[in-house]
Amino acid sequence: VSMMLAVARTWHFHFMQWNIAGSNHMLSMLEISLESSTRRSSTLKRRRIRLVDHLQTLGINVSETEARDLPSSLDEYQAYYGYSPRIIGAEEYCQGQLGGAKMRLAPAGLFNTGTNLLAQLLEKNCKVSTYEEEPTYWMVPWGKHSFAYSWGKRTAKNYEEVYISEVLPVVAVRDPYEWMNAMCRNPYVVAWGDEEHEKSEPFHGDGAYTCPLLVDPDTNETVPVMVGKEEKVKLPSLAHYWNDWNRGYVEVTEGPRLMVRLEDLVMYPKEVVTTLCDCAGGDPIEDMQFLAQSAKEANSYGHGKELTGALKAWQRLASRMKDPTAFLPQDATFARSSLSQDLMQLFGYQHPLLEGEELS
Repeated sequence: VSMMLAVARTWHFHFMQWNIAGSNHMLSMLEISLESSTRRSSTLKRRRIRLVDHLQTLGINVSETEARDLPSSLDEYQAYYGYSPRIIGAEEYCQGQLGGAKMRLAPAGLFNTGTNLLAQLLEKNCKVSTYEEEPTYWMVPWGKHSFAYSWGKRTAKNYEEVYISEVLPVVAVRDPYEWMNAMCRNPYVVAWGDEEHEKSEPFHGDGAYTCPLLVDPDTNETVPVMVGKEEKVKLPSLAHYWNDWNRGYVEVTEGPRLMVRLEDLVMYPKEVVTTLCDCAGGDPIEDMQFLAQSAKEANSYGHGKELTGALKAWQRLASRMKDPTAFLPQDATFARSSLSQDLMQLFGYQHPLLEGEELS
């Protein structure tokens, strides 16, 4: 009995040691877990701060509420649209044909591509000594939303005295999927989606007829668009409008031109403006000014609603990344097959995943 009691006391002692050790181990593991969690939280916080800091360098102060609608990190955005701006024509013209000539930068672009934002960034931040009074134009002389074939063939009001040889067009381009969503919000003089499109009635979708309505859900036929008021242009679909308009400027032969993405104007405004200004033989302002508010309060030349404040543009890009499959299946499938693949590659855009697809 004494031996049994001794053994029992020994086992109890070892059990207590093990239990204490086990508790200490669990506590240690919990501390490690909490420390790891704290590190992860700190890392996430630092990543968010880096993005907010980037915006603050552009003069955009972001509240905690607003930050929730932004990409979780700068890297997340860059992984989607690229780690540096794409400026089509920069190598060909800025480092070659123009040879430092003094020219006036003049924006062009489809509706809803940020042409007003581009114009204001250039106006505020680029000076050309030869043209001190008006170093940049609000738009190209033939009209900023006109097709490239209008180059030199028509003249917009108040641009009758402009020498086209002094103009360096800068064409704004936008991710076609986000652009189509923007056209749904504000179609301007583009009409589609009803029997009255010949009268340029704007589209207002509801029910099954959800914008961008590339394909009629009842007939499965492509929905054509009508562009313009007096001089109307009919195109097979909204996707074809994006293709044809942008391809015209990619292939234009009338003179030099540069093409920039709206996404880069939002993400890398300093780099983009500096490149454009240098290309035109100008001098970028050292302490650049970047637009944070909406264009509704901006220059009266423009459409107003077209120029989104930089913060709102960031939030919309974040929404695009979080929910890239917002189109109805028939529209998403049609867009993928109809949007020009060579233009998508040239501008660095990607198609959203179709339903059931996974990242490779």
